[in-house]
Amino acid sequence: MARARIKRKGTSIDMTAMCDVAFLLLSFFILTAQFKPAEAVPISIPSSVASKAASLNTDAFVVSVDHDGKAYIELSDPGIRAKVLNKFEQLKGIQLSADLTKKFNNTSLIPVPYASLQQYLELTPEEVKKTPLPGIPLDTTGGELRDWVTAALQAYDNNTNDIHFIIKGDDEAKYPNISNVLTAFKKNDVYKYQLLTTPEGVPPGTELYKKNMQGIKQED
Repeated sequence: MARARIKRKGTSIDMTAMCDVAFLLLSFFILTAQFKPAEAVPISIPSSVASKAASLNTDAFVVSVDHDGKAYIELSDPGIRAKVLNKFEQLKGIQLSADLTKKFNNTSLIPVPYASLQQYLELTPEEVKKTPLPGIPLDTTGGELRDWVTAALQAYDNNTNDIHFIIKGDDEAKYPNISNVLTAFKKNDVYKYQLLTTPEGVPPGTELYKKNMQGIKQED
């Protein structure tokens, strides 16, 4: 006796809800994404092979040196800006107005000597783009940068584990300019800092490559 054949029906899945969720997620990420702002001072950092890449933490004190040898201070977090400015003003016995202090705390870059900082903060964003930036004064004794490093240390009770000093030098910057930055650190007994570079792969056949292949952890 032949078996009765059961008529098979095709399976239909409604994807409308899934498409709605996908578009909602896409809209959310587009609206909340923050684009990286253009650098006020373009710097082409050199490449290097390192076991650990420098990271720009919220407590980072970054000294940038462009191809002309001008030095700039970058403080990415408003918290560190307020503390460093307060200690610098105490060190120099000077003080900005409340309005200018607020503008300073919203500005990540210090591109001028303190004597010109007030005029710089009073500029509009359009005027800043047209104004030449002289940088922080540097010399063989560390210049004004030495005082900013001192203020940064005092802001963190001289604990170099709580504040991270980073040097970001342009690939075309001359060594004497970088040496002056190092002097500003040495004058403050700061010997723990990182050099910001573009990481690249370890060349095959080198000692570091062999250690990486063997899983040997590199010291910081």
